[in-house]
Amino acid sequence: MKALYFDPSLVRAIPTKILSLFTKGVYTGAISPLVYGEVPVPELPSGAWVRIRPRLSGICGSDLAAITLKGGLDNPISQFISFPMFLGHEIVGEVDLAGEDVDGLRPGDRVAVYPILSCEPRNISPPCASCERGDFALCKNLAAGSLPPGQCIGVNNRTGGGFSECLVAHRSQIFRVPDAVPDEQAVLLDPLCVALHSVLLAMPEPEQKVLVVGAGIIGLCIIQVLRALKVPCEIYVVARHAFQKELALSFGADRIIDETDDPKATAVLAKELRAQQYASRFVKPFFMGGFDVAYDCVGSAKTVQKSTYWANQRGSVVLVGASPPERFEWSLLFWKEVRLIGSVSYGMETLQGERRHAFEIALEMIEQKRLHLDRIPVEPYPFADYGRAIGDLLHKGNSRIVKAALDFRQENLR
Repeated sequence: MKALYFDPSLVRAIPTKILSLFTKGVYTGAISPLVYGEVPVPELPSGAWVRIRPRLSGICGSDLAAITLKGGLDNPISQFISFPMFLGHEIVGEVDLAGEDVDGLRPGDRVAVYPILSCEPRNISPPCASCERGDFALCKNLAAGSLPPGQCIGVNNRTGGGFSECLVAHRSQIFRVPDAVPDEQAVLLDPLCVALHSVLLAMPEPEQKVLVVGAGIIGLCIIQVLRALKVPCEIYVVARHAFQKELALSFGADRIIDETDDPKATAVLAKELRAQQYASRFVKPFFMGGFDVAYDCVGSAKTVQKSTYWANQRGSVVLVGASPPERFEWSLLFWKEVRLIGSVSYGMETLQGERRHAFEIALEMIEQKRLHLDRIPVEPYPFADYGRAIGDLLHKGNSRIVKAALDFRQENLR
């Protein structure tokens, strides 16, 4: 089968890193660690597994981070990856083959794939405490059991990935997609549920001020989730591109603001938030008072610092995005007792006293028209045209891409 996989050998990674200083096209060129070629079709690890043929597979920011060699050699998360990485974890597809122990699924069924490879897919029993709670992304056994290391489909060399003509998933990872939910909305389930999880980790209280840093797919989904849950809060958004600002406002944001250190501009913001601004020649503007909850969908040193500087006393900063680590000035974390909360993926979520899988909650909200994923543009690219898809994502200001997806549907294959 054809697959797109990531092989960061030194003979590929070093020249790609050097040439990337001159052109981003090198990331999908012949010498890059991203390889498009023939690989064996993955076998079912047991009778409890299912083989899937993707229809649409979304390209995530974490995929781009790998492709553009953003990871550090000292990153501890590298312990939960196996190479070559078969990329792609935002998947809507069709059942191709169901194992003998799988009930209720047959070839042709349209399904979404929950990517986390936790205790049950790894054939570990009894499950760890995290999996017992339904916090599958926090599984303690992501490098153990019957599978190679890998938190999820997309960073594991045994399962295949969404950027392949076939992949395998455990029956516990498979969710039927209702007929009323088209592929272009189903492929958004993963980023939507990432947003849902982050909101539920730090739900704003009525009349609080909320900051969303970044208006990519996750930031836009956070705005939609907050409005779908009818949280009576005021939402401020930091967005880079004009098209992102337009979408954020159309989804229910109250105001777009600039990520700036200009004391005159931030003084206006501080006044709106009923905060007191402090600044000096050597200290960037910060607030005493400020936003009650900030969802940082970028996760860079600059944005974490900004979220902390603008946070209220005992406010919460939810780290949803992740960028390469750098130093940031963290003194205000303890000075204002700001809660810095990590948010990774999703699993079983508690909403209105009921605990269900995030996919089930999201699909119900879509069917009830509480979420409007039809307003989030998804740009499909034929699988073989992956280079153009990645290039467009690396130049969002020009391409205006919100979500790019590789398209495996027969009419779009080349």
